[in-house]
Amino acid sequence: MVASDHLSGYQFDFTQAKPNSMSANDMERHHTVEARSEIGTPVGSLTWHHKTGEIKSVVVDEDHRRRGVATELMSQARTAAKTTRGVPTPKHSADRTAAGSAWAKTVGGRVPSARSTRAASAAFDSSFRSLGG
Repeated sequence: MVASDHLSGYQFDFTQAKPNSMSANDMERHHTVEARSEIGTPVGSLTWHHKTGEIKSVVVDEDHRRRGVATELMSQARTAAKTTRGVPTPKHSADRTAAGSAWAKTVGGRVPSARSTRAASAAFDSSFRSLGG
């Protein structure tokens, strides 16, 4: 997927969910857009539920934050939803961190009241570790 000009060195890849997968890997049941750096290293991802569109996680490596990577992930996810049959538009979740709330307001869309919990923070930490952070 083609990135915005200011992120021209990054590559964004969409993976469609496999909702009928028998895999124990729950991530296969979610749509994902992944960001890779200029050298191909994963630096971020956005995942959303294959039916409801609820965003399950947004993760960006600390060294790549504040560059618009998360915003571009959302843009790419919205494009994938518009151009791929059966893929719902990603929607903000009420379960998010304080940083997630600020980002949700920045990228727009309906932002439900937050239920900021330790569980949301723990999920973020776990997702970030899966990127190698």
